[in-house]
Amino acid sequence: MKAWKSILILFFATVLPSFAALPVFSLASTFSETTQYTKPLTLNDVDIPINTVRVNFREPVSISSYHFLQPVSFSLSKFDKELTLSELNFTKNLNFNWAVFLGKARFFRVNMDSSGHFYFTYFNQPVIFNKVYCNKACLFLHSFFKNVKFLHSTFNQMLSFEYVNAQQLVFQNCQFEGDVNMRHMKVENLTFDNSFLYKGLNLSSAKFSGALTFINTELYGYLDLSYIEMSEFPIDLTMIKTPNDGMLVKLNLMGADIERIKLNYLHFKLYFPQEASPIQVDDIYLRLLRNFKSREDTVSYKILLAEYRHLSYLRDNKYLTDLISKHWWNYSTNPDWIFYWMGILIIFYTTINTIFYEKLSMHYFDIPFLVTSLRPFYVKKNPIIRFVYYFPRALLFTFLMFFGTQFRMRSGLKEFKSNNIFVNLYFIIIIITGMLCMFFILRYLIALISS
Repeated sequence: MKAWKSILILFFATVLPSFAALPVFSLASTFSETTQYTKPLTLNDVDIPINTVRVNFREPVSISSYHFLQPVSFSLSKFDKELTLSELNFTKNLNFNWAVFLGKARFFRVNMDSSGHFYFTYFNQPVIFNKVYCNKACLFLHSFFKNVKFLHSTFNQMLSFEYVNAQQLVFQNCQFEGDVNMRHMKVENLTFDNSFLYKGLNLSSAKFSGALTFINTELYGYLDLSYIEMSEFPIDLTMIKTPNDGMLVKLNLMGADIERIKLNYLHFKLYFPQEASPIQVDDIYLRLLRNFKSREDTVSYKILLAEYRHLSYLRDNKYLTDLISKHWWNYSTNPDWIFYWMGILIIFYTTINTIFYEKLSMHYFDIPFLVTSLRPFYVKKNPIIRFVYYFPRALLFTFLMFFGTQFRMRSGLKEFKSNNIFVNLYFIIIIITGMLCMFFILRYLIALISS
């Protein structure tokens, strides 16, 4: 960073004087055109165009309380002392490309209806953007900042810090309606404090020598941390506030050091670029699962595990397996669902057995203690009373069919005494269902003991 800083200073020290033959500095007719301006410049409520290209301002510059209807450019200009822009409105572009600020810079209540351009701009002293409003794209590309703060500012479209070098970059009480692009940025410390990012934040290939901090910041859309280079400080995403409407923030972790990222997966969902291979996708899921397990974040672990298994089944075209696993026990992340479904199945089979209990007990199975030869007369006449009367016996019959084969009770195939294939098939389905339930219950108990 120091080498890059020296190159910029050398460039402007050697190149700017060569522009003396091309004076384009135009403030007003009373100011002579020159590339060197050695007096303090203060403009208040004056109706003049400003086009100060390739100008070296040796004294402080202050411009305030004016509405510029035409583009304003300070390209290739150099400010030896402080620059202050306050209470200004720019209808068209504001341009500081290749400008050098050796003194402090302050932008206060600056409204830009069009784009703001800061390409290859060098700030050697602290910069403050306070209550800045940018209606179009605001682009800081390949620029250098020593210490910059954005306070109470609003960006309606893209804000780009691509390939920027900065020491301290702070956004406090800011609002971002468009994408925030910080790809390939090199920064020591980046802080978002009480800010709102409504579209997304791209930190792909950014390099941090200090900390990335989110304090009470709301994030919507996406967060791209692909190939991010981190310092010894981990990235804590648990302080990020996410939408309350159930929308999840898309998270790209391709090439990131996942073990040093702390997040709550209740509010995120992984996404991958099209060029990502299945091996890379699996690697990210497995590493993030290990992350949650090591931090004992059970909730995030279960959500991610279910998502990973769902993706794996679909990728292998196992659609039926995916459907059953999803609704039966949420891809094994909610094994207690087994008892819920088992209860529903038992009630379902018991209801059928109750309705047809007389016929089943007389013609289709031979379990003596469940056969009732004498019935009160009111049981025969009233279907509701008959249902209540037979329900306990039908429930016991269902339990015997459900678990009898496994525990060698008298509820196997030899108790069937019917040649009706549909009735026998119905009994077999009950027995197989019971065996499957016992299998999942056994897996549940093993997992419970091992945990």
